[in-house]
Amino acid sequence: MVNSQIVAETVNALKIDLNTEQVPAAIPVVEVGLKCSKTAEIFSTVNVATGTSTLLASADNIRGDVYVTSIQFGVIKDATCDVATGSLPITVTIGGINKVIAYIPIITLTAQNIVISCSFPHPIKIDRKTAITSVGTFTAGVMIRTYVMTYYIDEVL
Repeated sequence: MVNSQIVAETVNALKIDLNTEQVPAAIPVVEVGLKCSKTAEIFSTVNVATGTSTLLASADNIRGDVYVTSIQFGVIKDATCDVATGSLPITVTIGGINKVIAYIPIITLTAQNIVISCSFPHPIKIDRKTAITSVGTFTAGVMIRTYVMTYYIDEVL
């Protein structure tokens, strides 16, 4: 809008009588902007044997916020697998702190076949430019892990 149009609209809106009143020297202006977002639902699948699994790399090209909506996590291992008794966690970074959002309990030297599914009714927002990982290291036997993760990216345009 041109400045003279703003002044004319202000005079009309405030019902200023130009014969008896002065137009204010400073007219407050409010700038209104729209927040547009682009979202995409993405399925990430990873199959790994040992070591650290990266479900979502810390991609520098993701300019928006990442929200995890669901995870399906499966493990098949034989009785000779020496992974330590405990759990295979899925770890994310929230507010600068690593947090486990899902895990599968593991018993060493025991055959196991487990699948879990987690849907998050309130999507989990992870810190920007951080990875989603799972760690499980062993030296003997067989263990296969499969992850399917759904997330979306809310990117301000």
